[in-house]
Amino acid sequence: MPIPRPALLPTLLLLLLLLALALAHGSLLHHDHEHHGSHDHHDADSSHHSHAHAHAHDHAHDHAHDHAHDHDHDHDHDHAHDHAPNPLTTRLHDLLDPLHTLPPATAALTASLLISSLSLTSLLLLPLTPLLPLLLPFAAGALLADLFYHLLPHVYLHPTASTAPTLLLSVAVFALLDAVIRRVHPHSHAAPAYINLAADALHNFCDGLALAAAFLVSPAAGVATTVAIALHEIPQEIADYAVLLRAGFSKPRALLANLACAATALVGTAAALFAAALVEKADEVVPPFAAGALVYMTFATVVPDVIEDLCRPQKVEGEHGKDESVPVPWTTFVKRLVMAFVGACGGVLIVQLVETTHQH
Repeated sequence: MPIPRPALLPTLLLLLLLLALALAHGSLLHHDHEHHGSHDHHDADSSHHSHAHAHAHDHAHDHAHDHAHDHDHDHDHDHAHDHAPNPLTTRLHDLLDPLHTLPPATAALTASLLISSLSLTSLLLLPLTPLLPLLLPFAAGALLADLFYHLLPHVYLHPTASTAPTLLLSVAVFALLDAVIRRVHPHSHAAPAYINLAADALHNFCDGLALAAAFLVSPAAGVATTVAIALHEIPQEIADYAVLLRAGFSKPRALLANLACAATALVGTAAALFAAALVEKADEVVPPFAAGALVYMTFATVVPDVIEDLCRPQKVEGEHGKDESVPVPWTTFVKRLVMAFVGACGGVLIVQLVETTHQH
């Protein structure tokens, strides 16, 4: 079904909003050195913002870099003054500043609760439901970019003997789960939704592990990790919402399902805080398993749905007044293709910008 022309304006506004968030994150990271440098210099650990967002195994890796970063701290501190304070980033720091004064466990759980609440950003999309043909390609682009710019590189940052087998096992498990769901509900379109929810829950659990590990390193590392995960979470929630609507979920049901999956971040944080020995072992398995789940979900459900929407037959009135399905005209197909390309590029762009600011 072609997207109505008036829908293009809110679509562009949505993409511009996400772009602004990504660019604001770049300013936030520059301002982070200036803000924390005015504290008591324990924030030399702010170098962890590029490591702590990796999952809990980066905790040990961060310590190896502390000494080297101490020599560069003066340079980074001076560099921060080259950038004028940004009102938005200053406000964000003011909002998150109380986390510096809380005990690590309390700060980590509070940050995890804030991250979980981001699933409510799906509310912003309720008026844009007619844009589902554009949101689904956006979801595909965002998920693919998240896999290749973020998840898989982090998984292979510190590979173990179990990394590749766990990835393969995860793909096999989710393929089996998909087959079972389709067997039990052969005429239902909900299978991709349940696969997406399971993969998203694992992903959020890993984010919870990362938050706990970061706050145990230092408050500065915890705040930086909170911001990083939050900016990744916004396009991820949009992608999840689009997949659930495409699978036939109602708006309230999709919102509640997203909120339930987001709550697994709290479970991951609590596990990392209260069962450190167990989490240390689980950290070798859970991130690659979550990555494998997203690999299967993206390539087996989201991308095929995008292709199906592109090629969906067009209904025309038949001889006896009944609607008949005919192959989509090439002009309509090209229009759909262009809109899908725009949506996918928007998803890739947002994730790439966020990941680039992490590297800086």
